[in-house]
Amino acid sequence: MANLINFNRGKSSGMPQFSFGNMLEDFFSDPWFSWHRPELGTFRLDIKEDDSEYVVEADLPGVKKEDVNLNLDNGKLTISVEAKESEEKESKKIVHKERYYRYMERSVYLANAADDGAEAKLDDGELIIKIPKKDAGKTKQKIENLAQNCQWEVDDNSFYSICLLVQNNILTIDDELERKILDYVVNLKDDRPTTILAPYSKYGQALQGVTNLYTGGYLKDKENFSNFIKQSGEDFWEFIIDTQNFDYNKFKLDWLKHVSSKFLCELRGNEKISVVIRKQIKEKYQKGYVDEDIMRMFWDYFAI
Repeated sequence: MANLINFNRGKSSGMPQFSFGNMLEDFFSDPWFSWHRPELGTFRLDIKEDDSEYVVEADLPGVKKEDVNLNLDNGKLTISVEAKESEEKESKKIVHKERYYRYMERSVYLANAADDGAEAKLDDGELIIKIPKKDAGKTKQKIENLAQNCQWEVDDNSFYSICLLVQNNILTIDDELERKILDYVVNLKDDRPTTILAPYSKYGQALQGVTNLYTGGYLKDKENFSNFIKQSGEDFWEFIIDTQNFDYNKFKLDWLKHVSSKFLCELRGNEKISVVIRKQIKEKYQKGYVDEDIMRMFWDYFAI
């Protein structure tokens, strides 16, 4: 590839211990499972894949090849840009200046990225990185065989793995497994901290997992699972499962930071939420506060 950028390759600190749960984490831990959008001051990127490679594309207008550093370490790709402002003197007085550079960085985890063979080029402000995959087929087949031959019991250790397998169409929820999932979540002790959207409690993890299964159409017993989600008392999850009938007087603008791009696309035709978002953005603007991430989402998904 022309205009190549060199890769720095990190070294693993040790040998990972094998377990079915760890294998699932490695296989499914990738950028598409994240609820969070990039922080302010970073750049946007797209990630594509086929059976043989990942392709990462990033927009870096005005950035030179020598300002870009790429590091690939055990599947973690880090793109950093350090572009310094020119020290050249100008004859004309600057009355307004918006063009300046700063340090920017993004990291993504590509579970099956091979250690060697990656290529990158930067042309006309577009960075394109191609990273070969390891032999993902064998890993997937191993997971499928283990999942299909397992007599699943739903508990604290297995629930997360079951959700991942189902959402990736490796495991099918039959009536017996659905009953076990429902029994597990409704009898789970509420151990959530007082802060909303707490992902580090067993109850919070179950709430997120069931919501993902519910919205993905994997559960038949809509009524009981819907009741479990609504009884959690968290408006955010109720909003996720029923955007049409949700009471938008309870809607909070910051929720948009915790949903996927796919979910935002599905909300485009919802006039209720568009009106509420415009209203809340206007109120924040009048108070002198505007969140640039929220504004970017508004223009990307709801302005037209």
